[in-house]
Amino acid sequence: MIDLGKKWLKQEYNTGRLKAASRQAGFWMDRKKDKIGYEINFTKYFYEYKPPRPLEEIEKDIKEVTTEIQELLKEEL
Repeated sequence: MIDLGKKWLKQEYNTGRLKAASRQAGFWMDRKKDKIGYEINFTKYFYEYKPPRPLEEIEKDIKEVTTEIQELLKEEL
């Protein structure tokens, strides 16, 4: 059916009734490239924003880890 439409558009273009056959509706559609299905945007539907931790809390964690590392190094020596 699409081939008939293309043939008709080319015929009309060649006779001068149409300005540009390539611009007519449906002429450029390639049905072989059509895909069935849809895409789900997971971040849009399932992502929950968690604000970053306060700087004081991060600094406290860093100090705890560094003291723990220093203690482990002292035990090895």
